[in-house]
Amino acid sequence: MKRTYPSGASKFKISKVKKAALQKGRQTLFDVGITTTPKTTDALYTSSTKQKYDGSIQSSVSGNSAGSIEKLATFEDCQISGSDNTSTRTTSSDGPALLQPFDIGEFKTEKFSPSQLEKFVMAGHIPFQLDMPKDNGNHIFPMSVLKSRMPNGKFFSRDWLVFSPAKTALFCFPCRLLPRNQLPHMTSSLAMIGGWGYEKKWKNLISRIPEHEHSKIHKQCYIQWRELEARMKTDQPIEHLMNRQILNEADTWRKILERILDVILFLGERGLAIRGKSDLIRDSHNGNFLGLLELISHYDPILKEHVIKVKQSQDKGQRLQAHYLSNRSQNEFIGLCAAEVRRQIIEKCKSAKYFSTMVDATPDVSHTEQSSFVIRYVHEKEPGKFLIEERFLIFADCAKKTGFDIAEIILKTLETLKICFEDCRGQGYDNGVIMSGKYKGVQAILQKKNPLSVFSSCGCHSLNLFGQNAASSCTDAETFFGTVQTVYTIFYC
Repeated sequence: MKRTYPSGASKFKISKVKKAALQKGRQTLFDVGITTTPKTTDALYTSSTKQKYDGSIQSSVSGNSAGSIEKLATFEDCQISGSDNTSTRTTSSDGPALLQPFDIGEFKTEKFSPSQLEKFVMAGHIPFQLDMPKDNGNHIFPMSVLKSRMPNGKFFSRDWLVFSPAKTALFCFPCRLLPRNQLPHMTSSLAMIGGWGYEKKWKNLISRIPEHEHSKIHKQCYIQWRELEARMKTDQPIEHLMNRQILNEADTWRKILERILDVILFLGERGLAIRGKSDLIRDSHNGNFLGLLELISHYDPILKEHVIKVKQSQDKGQRLQAHYLSNRSQNEFIGLCAAEVRRQIIEKCKSAKYFSTMVDATPDVSHTEQSSFVIRYVHEKEPGKFLIEERFLIFADCAKKTGFDIAEIILKTLETLKICFEDCRGQGYDNGVIMSGKYKGVQAILQKKNPLSVFSSCGCHSLNLFGQNAASSCTDAETFFGTVQTVYTIFYC
């Protein structure tokens, strides 16, 4: 009579083959999800999950060295939060610090920053344990779901499927890590915060896992996970590439600004005009500044590209966000250079301690009374070698004409420049009554505040007054200069 059911020996052989295949799939999952180091130390997992790990880790590494795990950190060690520093590192004396595997079930947030995703991918998940608990219906976990059968009959491990001892639940590693706003139609429990827990029936995973695996969203997440992993291996994650691009652009702008600043300094040193009648590139009347930049651009590729962009925007009538060639940018560069020169002059004056001031006023083309401030000090150029330096500091609007008002302007200007007037040892003005008056002149008012600031009249102005008085004493000379002044007035008007 033909046997209708397999014998005990046949069942034993079939069971042995299944166990061997299942063990092979488990080892593949372990190799994907664990980070190893060449040195052994004690495990750093907490007492709440210690019993779950103790029985699983030893059996998980049956195909590997039993002492290959350096440390296993739980969520309490990693302290997952909103910050980027979300993973702990283990410092080994034999090599650099390594990120530790983590438990995805400990996450209480749905969104992760790019840097967090990179760290999680680098660290990997804790290994899949073999002694899976039973569900609420007292059903064992179907180990067959850990492998996927291809149409050609081959089996591949589902390396994206991970188990969280903290939640006692299964998760899809890539679908859980990606931001929820990128997965609007994902309804699978494997991608949720709670995962597929033991309270649900394990046997339903046989149909739900293939359904999740073949979904379009899961395939996209899996590809993004593997691409990020590949970039991390080549040390070129997206964040690093973006940072590198930003640094390259900043370096290009820095070089452009250096060339513009050099042209400004070149023209200022020689007292040449900066602007012309036009602000257009390739215009012969655009002035020395733009002309020199055009000349340098013929031999400098960085400046050439920038000048071409500005020229194209001017031809199209469009405005670039920034090109630093306008009149406003030129004035800003000049102001920055002047501030730096003034700062160095003030530092030398302070190092010399004592100084003298010279102030004189004259109207400009806009009929604004401009008072120029000049200081003189002794600078030690070399050890034992001293040099008297006379430096211009600033222009100040001096609309008022009384001695008290001008003295107040002088004191406020020195205070603004952070120069102490108590260190002043000399004053130099013209011989006008407002400046050199014995009682209400500027020098008399300032000497009351600092008696050591000795007044000395301007020698050139004194010589001019001497010549004027000498010429006025001669009738012929007075008639001659009067006639010249009259002619000049007639033809000038």
